[in-house]
Amino acid sequence: MTKHTCKLFVTALAFGGLMLAGCESGNARRIDPAGTQTITSIKHLDIQDAADAAAAMSQSLLNSGRLGRHANAAGQTIVRPSIIAIDRYVNNTSQQIDRDEVLKKIRVTLNKAGVAQTLVTINDQGELGGESNIASKYAQQNTPADRSVQTPELLVVDYSLTFKIIENKGQAGKVRQTTFTFQMSLVDVKSGLAVWEDETQITKQGKHSSVGW
Repeated sequence: MTKHTCKLFVTALAFGGLMLAGCESGNARRIDPAGTQTITSIKHLDIQDAADAAAAMSQSLLNSGRLGRHANAAGQTIVRPSIIAIDRYVNNTSQQIDRDEVLKKIRVTLNKAGVAQTLVTINDQGELGGESNIASKYAQQNTPADRSVQTPELLVVDYSLTFKIIENKGQAGKVRQTTFTFQMSLVDVKSGLAVWEDETQITKQGKHSSVGW
């Protein structure tokens, strides 16, 4: 290889590398997670599915008027944020779905609306030792061994929240369809009654995953 040919070869390699780098960087971009450019998979729960389910459930619960209003011992109505403890989370789907993927979005919406706050010192078995380690430790230290003695830490819960996701699949020829059903119940901890319940469904259909919907 001559010196001139060698220079041409090196130049071609460098140019090709720049072109490749340009192509790779050009394919990566930020998109609106709530927009229509997110990837829609048929068999799995996508980020937009979680956002849509959370929005529907949050709005339904807000519209029910159950949160933020309570009766005192004299029967008078007191306006204050309802205290909610997250109870059972059941995932009856074929994929691993973190409960906060939907529940955290619902909690944020209710908190911002000023009608509810989430108790983070009780786990989903109803025992002290929940989401916040520091708050749970403090509650444990200030709770008497005799649970019959009621303390503020054990009295503040107004409602428990249960959540369930169900998956149903179907196929006709090459067309596949998946329906995710989100169910949520708000339970009065004193009476054990479900004072609000709702469900929402998301159905996706197609031959393969795509961008947009």
